Amino acid sequence: MIKLLLVRHGETTWNAEHRYIGRTDLPLSGEGRRQARALADRLASEPISAVYTSDLRRALETAAVIASAHGLPVRSDPRLREMDFGLWEGLSAAEVERHYAAELAAWRAGLGPAPPGGETLTAVAARVRAVLDEIAERHRLHTVAIVAHGGTLQMVLFLSLGIPPRGGWVFHMYNASLSEVRLDRDGAALIRLNDTHHLPPPR
Repeated sequence: MIKLLLVRHGETTWNAEHRYIGRTDLPLSGEGRRQARALADRLASEPISAVYTSDLRRALETAAVIASAHGLPVRSDPRLREMDFGLWEGLSAAEVERHYAAELAAWRAGLGPAPPGGETLTAVAARVRAVLDEIAERHRLHTVAIVAHGGTLQMVLFLSLGIPPRGGWVFHMYNASLSEVRLDRDGAALIRLNDTHHLPPPR
C-alpha cells in the first residue's frame, strides 16, 4: 500500500484575492508561511519517506518546511505545476465569469477546450499520471507527500479514484489543506479531503 498525503501550498496574495493563479511564480504570503509551519507540525508524526513538489515557489516553500522537519530533500518536478490558465491568469473568479462565461462553461463540462491560450485537462492528466506512475514504482509500502496546487491535486484524485476529469473545482482544497489517498492492488481509497483543522485562525 502507498499512502499519498496531498498538500496544497500555503496562501499567496493572489489566493487571498481569489485570482486564477497557474504559472505565475508568486511566493507565499506571510499568512501562507504561517500555514506551512502549522502544516509541518501536523505532519511531523507521519512516517514520510519522500516529499515531491511542484517547482513553483509557493509549492517549493511549503514543501521545504515539511521536508526539513523529516530531514528529507525536496524532490521538485515541473510536471506537478498548476495548469496553465492562459488568458484567465491573474483575473478574479468574477472577471472570468463575466468575460469568459461560454469558455468557462465548456471547460467545466469535461476534457474539451482549454482556457483561452491555456492548457487542456488532457495535457494536465498526462503529466500528472506520469508522476504518479513513477511514485508508485519507487515508493511501494511508503508514505509520500505531494505538495502542489488545487488543480494538480484534483487531477491526482481524479486519476487515483477513477473519476473522469473535468474543469472547475469538483474537490475543494483550501490553501495548506491536507488530503489523503491510499493505493493498493485492489484500488484506491479517499481517507480525508481538504482537512484544515491544523491551521491557525487567519490574522
